[in-house]
Amino acid sequence: MPFSSLLAGLDPDIDRRRKLSQFFDEEICIEQNIMQTTLQNEFIYVSDILTCEKLIVGEIDEISKLPENWNGLGSKIISTEVICNALKLIKLLPPSILYYLRPDNIYPSKLGTITFDFDFGIGNILSIEIAKKSIGYFVELNHENYKHVENMIFNDENTDNIVSSINNDISIFL
Repeated sequence: MPFSSLLAGLDPDIDRRRKLSQFFDEEICIEQNIMQTTLQNEFIYVSDILTCEKLIVGEIDEISKLPENWNGLGSKIISTEVICNALKLIKLLPPSILYYLRPDNIYPSKLGTITFDFDFGIGNILSIEIAKKSIGYFVELNHENYKHVENMIFNDENTDNIVSSINNDISIFL
């Protein structure tokens, strides 16, 4: 497999579904210790990225099981639409970016949304809030507000614009 094919999973324009398995045979990669470079020029084993994605999906699944009033303060149930949007976003983002989203940085909110906090180092955060029909996010750079985007309509026609906007803002960290 040519080296350019290995890096194809890092380019958001190459594969809209961001399915790493289309580019790699996981067992072969692990056996041969094939590594790919993230956008930050760190080396991450393909198996690490796959593990991150599985843990993230597992955390979203746990959130989907929360009952009404799960926090004891009248919180709303996390709807199926919000869960589906969260999973869709995970599939749309470049796999190498998922490395910066830890399961313990995925939160349900009392309003029925899910928040993803990507941690790019001390004071560098991208926080995405996912609702039924929209997504909003903010970026902190060196502990200071850098950008705030509210109520981007999240539907099939607008997903490319949302992912492109998020990818552009993530690039400041890398």
